Amino acid sequence: MTRDARTLAAAGLSLAVAPIALAADTPAHPPVLPGADVPIVAWAMRISLIILAVALVMTVARVLRGPSVPDRVIGVDVLGNVAAGAIAIATISTGIPILLAVGLVISLIIFLGTAAFSLYLERRARP
Repeated sequence: MTRDARTLAAAGLSLAVAPIALAADTPAHPPVLPGADVPIVAWAMRISLIILAVALVMTVARVLRGPSVPDRVIGVDVLGNVAAGAIAIATISTGIPILLAVGLVISLIIFLGTAAFSLYLERRARP
């Protein structure tokens, strides 16, 4: 086994993929963002996920309980933002930066939906 084949095997790649990975001179795994392996960052991510989980439970209770439709719409807006926060934490832990763009798009779509609903309520309230 050559040194390159051992390196690929240690990285979890089979030899069938070896020529592609060697030819492209790219790493086998996406680069991890700086600081994601530092213990304080790992703890901060865990604590952030716990806080987001608590916020998720409280927001689902608000969406289900209501008392009015605008309260439920704001609850759905908060749910989307909690999901975007969870995606941001996943971006840091996995090192896949495209996830951050996905979270941003989700936040923008949720914001536009909330703005459209508030415009609808405003126009409906006019005589």
